Order: sequence, then C-alpha cells, then structure tokens
Amino acid sequence: MVGVWIALQDIKPYSGELEYYPGSHREPRIYTHTLNAKKTSLDREDFEKKFFPVWVDISKKFITKFDSSGNLQWGTYFGYGGGYGIITNSANELFVVGDIGNNTIAGLTTSGCFQTVLSGNSDGYIVKFSSSGVRLLCTYFGGTGNEVIYSIALDSNNNLFVCGETSSSNIIATGGTYQSTYGGGSKDAFVAKFDSSGSTRYWGTYLGGT
Repeated sequence: MVGVWIALQDIKPYSGELEYYPGSHREPRIYTHTLNAKKTSLDREDFEKKFFPVWVDISKKFITKFDSSGNLQWGTYFGYGGGYGIITNSANELFVVGDIGNNTIAGLTTSGCFQTVLSGNSDGYIVKFSSSGVRLLCTYFGGTGNEVIYSIALDSNNNLFVCGETSSSNIIATGGTYQSTYGGGSKDAFVAKFDSSGSTRYWGTYLGGT
C-alpha cells in the first residue's frame, strides 16, 4: 500500500511526547499499519498544531493516513476508549478494533450493523473507513459484561476475524462452535468471524475455563 496508517490512543495526557513502536503495546499507544516502519517521536504540541489544529477531547482516538513522504492525507477523531488493532483490505479500506465503555455514543454505530447499542459497561467495536477516511460501518460487539477486541485479521475473501477477551455469558458465541458457553472464570478469550462489511457475524466462540 502507499502511505502509512496510524491509530493513536494517548493514554498519558500531556506527556509531552508521542511515540510508536510497530507491533508493540508500549505507552503512549500509537498503532501503525505499514511496512518497514521505524520508531519515531514527535512533540505532542507540535503534533496537535500540525495535524489537528482543533483538539477536542484528549481521550478520543484518532486515525491518520500519511503518504510515503510523510505528508498527511487525512485524519479523523473517533469515539472514546481504546484502539488496539488495525488492518487494510485489498481496496485499501481500513478496519480498526478496540473497546468503548461507559455509555452509548450517539451516532457512533451505523444503520444495519451487527449491534447498534452498548450492551455492558464496555463493549468491543469494529469500525470500517474508506481509503479517503469516510466511515463506512461501525458496530459494537459485546454482551452484558465487558469486552475488548485486541486484534483483527482478514482471509482471502476479506472476511473479518476478531479476537479479544470477555466477561459476558451472552451475545459472544454461537451454537456448534468450539466453546459456545462461557467458561465461568473472570474472563474468557473469544474469536469471531464477520463478513467483509463487518455487519454480519458468521460465528463466535469462547476459549476459556473456570
């Protein structure tokens, strides 16, 4: 692909420096989807002035696209909570996953998505953007407990596979899968498959015990 995608969650407000470490979970968290990315840093104030002159809420995630020369192509704020996984498909459409908590955010989800409202204190989410940064789809994914989606992958047909952790005994799994009921511990892992649009879930399974 041409360009660099960055999904950022600054969880240390006003720390003075923004850094990314490809493939890591170090703090402050900036997750990248690119080839041969190198460690970089930028003063927070300079970053805000250059790329986001109107900085709304520091708890919000943002997603930016840069070309191969480092020029900003587009940037957008998105929701609250954590952003942990990012991937592009063959059409350069972008998927981001993570978790959103506390309350349903008006206008966050899109019509026809898998789950339009928050079910627990914290749900996972899947959001899809076009190559130009237009939001195409957003859905919650979670039951009455708490969920986090940490990772996303695609198959050759651009179907989506997401994995994370959950404390919910409903919504997550479907019948006939490896583990269709919650294991009973404080949290279980889960894996779920969605269609290429992210709006239809094909199956989901827990992975965990007591």
